[in-house]
Amino acid sequence: PDRTHRRPLRLLCLSSPDPADPRRAAVTAMFSCSPAMSASFALSFSSRVDSRSLRSRRGLLGAFRTLGVLPAGEAAALLDRPYVAGEREPTVAELLAGVPVIPRGRNQYDEHYCRELWHKGKALGRERGALGCVLAHLHALQSAEEGAADRPDLIIEDNCRCAVGGEDDESLAAPVGDFGAAWRRFDGWWHGLPACARRIWAVLLGEEGSGGAPPLTYFGYHGSVPHLRWFYRTHVPSARTTDGDGTRQTVPFPPACEDGGGTCLWGSYAYAPAPDTFRVLRDALADDVGSLL
Repeated sequence: PDRTHRRPLRLLCLSSPDPADPRRAAVTAMFSCSPAMSASFALSFSSRVDSRSLRSRRGLLGAFRTLGVLPAGEAAALLDRPYVAGEREPTVAELLAGVPVIPRGRNQYDEHYCRELWHKGKALGRERGALGCVLAHLHALQSAEEGAADRPDLIIEDNCRCAVGGEDDESLAAPVGDFGAAWRRFDGWWHGLPACARRIWAVLLGEEGSGGAPPLTYFGYHGSVPHLRWFYRTHVPSARTTDGDGTRQTVPFPPACEDGGGTCLWGSYAYAPAPDTFRVLRDALADDVGSLL
C-alpha cells in the first residue's frame, strides 16, 4: 500500500531477540504509551548481530552469505559442508581448491572473495563489535528492499527516543505546511497524530511531493554534546540551502567537526531507506570486501 492509505508508520527496531530485554521493553513501552501512539506506529524487531558469532569462520561468512554478498560457489564450498565434531576442519584454501575465482569490481583479483574476507575478518579486535552493528543494519535494510512485503518506513535502534506530545503541546508540535498533492490527501487526519508521527509524515510526504526520496533520510543522530551543538548551531545555519518553493532545506554532511575536530556524527538511530538502498550497498560490498573491513 502507498502512503495515501491512512495506516500506522511501520518501524523496524534493531534490538535483542528477548522481549524482556530492558532496552527492547523501553522502546516498546514508548510506542504504546498512549492510544494515539499505538495507533500511529506498528513496531517490529530485527535482531542484533552478536559480535562473538563473528569470531568463527562459519559465523562471519554465514552473516555475509545472508546478505547475498558471497559468490555462490565459494559459499557452498565453505558453508554447506557439515561440521563433524572431533574431525579436523579443512582450511579455507583446501575447501576452495577447484572453485574458480570470480572477477569483481574494477580490479581482477586473483584471490577468492571468501578467503580475503576471512583473512581480514579474523584479524579484527575491538572493531568486531562495530562490524556486528553494521551487519545488523544491513540485514534490516535488506527487509526494506523494493518489492519486500510491508517495507518499514523507518529503521530505528532501541535507544531511540521521540516526542510523544499531542497537538496541544506547542513545544513538541511539528510545523504544519503544504507539501503538495500527497500532503493534501492527509489534511484533517494529520492533527490527530502525536508530534513525532507528524514530523515523520511531513518529511516522507515532502519527499513524495519533490519527486523521490534520497538513499537515506536521517531522523536522529548519535554524537557528543559539543559536536551536536556545533552541528545544529553552527554548521546547519551556515551551510543549509533552501529549494525553490521553500518547503525543503538541504544540509551537506560535515566531514569533520570544526569545533575540536573528530567525527561530528557517530551514527544514526532513526532513518528511512529508499527502496534501492540495500541493493546499492550489497553490490558495492560484492565488488570489494575491503570497502567494509
